[in-house]
Amino acid sequence: ACGGGGSDSAPAVTARLEGLYEGPLTGSTTNSVFRIVILDDGQYWGIYGSTVGGALLVTGFVQGQGASTNGAFSSTNLRDFGVNPAGVGSILGTYSPGQGFNATIVSGPATVTFTGAPVSNFNYNMAATVSAVSGNWNASTLTGSGAALGISSNGSFAVNIGGCITTGTL
Repeated sequence: ACGGGGSDSAPAVTARLEGLYEGPLTGSTTNSVFRIVILDDGQYWGIYGSTVGGALLVTGFVQGQGASTNGAFSSTNLRDFGVNPAGVGSILGTYSPGQGFNATIVSGPATVTFTGAPVSNFNYNMAATVSAVSGNWNASTLTGSGAALGISSNGSFAVNIGGCITTGTL
């Protein structure tokens, strides 16, 4: 035998789960979409709802603290604010950094599965800057009313919804 040996097995995943992932929830009573951002310290925030006209109509959100290592993610303190009172549950899943996140989510009596992929137009590793969001933005409220948002390069902003103007600073 000549050579340095080797293995056909995949290398171990050592990176933590971080980033923004989106995908369907299955096992729920509706066709739900789930978006979750997992921060570098394991804290996560997620929203879920139905897609209507290309926009996500949010029906609830979850928050909690998890841990990721070697391709496995777990959290036993999920709080689901889509039910009243807020549900408590867990997330158990597997991930490949920057590739995908698949999980089983339990909240109260409900169990759903999530098959997530990174959101393509979001760069989690890019530092937040005002210049990245400055400009004029058109949006709509949950009731369908138009909303105009202007963000200047110094961080000041103004939102106009039907003549009612709100201002502030980022």
